[in-house]
Amino acid sequence: RDGDHYILNGQKTFITNGQNAGVCLVCAKTDVNEGARGISLFLVDTTLPGYQPGRNLEKIGQHMADTSEIFLQDVRVPASAILGGENQGFGVLMSELPRERLILAIGAIAAAEVAIEWTVEYTSERKAFGQPIAEFQNTRFTLAQLKAEVTIGRTFVDSCTDRLMRGELDPTTAAMASSGCRSSSRAWPMPASNCMAAMATWPSSRFPAPGPMPACSKSMADPTK
Repeated sequence: RDGDHYILNGQKTFITNGQNAGVCLVCAKTDVNEGARGISLFLVDTTLPGYQPGRNLEKIGQHMADTSEIFLQDVRVPASAILGGENQGFGVLMSELPRERLILAIGAIAAAEVAIEWTVEYTSERKAFGQPIAEFQNTRFTLAQLKAEVTIGRTFVDSCTDRLMRGELDPTTAAMASSGCRSSSRAWPMPASNCMAAMATWPSSRFPAPGPMPACSKSMADPTK
């Protein structure tokens, strides 16, 4: 700290909208002896001297927003730019943890729904042995199982959303939604692998290697019919 200002130094990678943002939320140590209790949040004007965006990183997906490096060298910010009070940053971050985890869960379950939707569409059009591959028993019960599992995940995510709106979503329940929808067999990974297996004969150019299936948004089809 220097009088009525703080001087920020550091760098960070994988910052969403780092190229285009007008204001950057910076988490910085304001008391190096207090661990998590010595963290403060700053609202930093990206036009201030010393703030410098780095590379715009290439990504497989999420092209709607850039992902960037940022560098801060002797950036002077006024004390009034602190969000939530000096050394209160960790508490502010933790208070938003349920919302952040729920956002991840919503994205994961939406991706799973799209994966199934695309697979239903493709297996209904692709023919083998004189009939659409959606007519084969194995395809049908696989899609039915995936639809059931993702519907269970969607129901839980919707319940968590309702709890968040009422101010009742706790970090543990939000973590269950995030972890379950992103890494367990009840959400994205299993539908993705099974849907890709069902579309195995599709030309490889359909999906840009080595990334996941492209994003799209359509109404959910019923694979059980």
